[in-house]
Amino acid sequence: IQSNTLEINMAKGEDNPIKRAVINAASSGNNTVITGVAGMRFRVLGYHFVVDSAVAVTWEEGVDIALSGAMSYAAKGGFTVAETYIGCLETATAGNDLVLSLSGAVGVRGHLSYQEFEEITT
Repeated sequence: IQSNTLEINMAKGEDNPIKRAVINAASSGNNTVITGVAGMRFRVLGYHFVVDSAVAVTWEEGVDIALSGAMSYAAKGGFTVAETYIGCLETATAGNDLVLSLSGAVGVRGHLSYQEFEEITT
């Protein structure tokens, strides 16, 4: 089964501790939330953020590789994805940054939980 990456690496945090990161973005375009780690991919388990003003937000990896569609929020709007071991976003390429791309220079603040895992090739 090619999906063994998920089964081996999830282990409910036993081998891959759950980490936390602060979301503090304000620049139009790409804002790095988690800096890439050589040989490692990221699985976002859950997140929460609030926007200061109207803005569209897109999760990306590396430079302009979309992980989500653009999500538009009104001023003081926000979004929460409850933490789950299955995760809600995952980078496809080891070493890529996890990026929050904004359609304008608007403050976006919050936090996320994630795991790092190695690429498994069989």
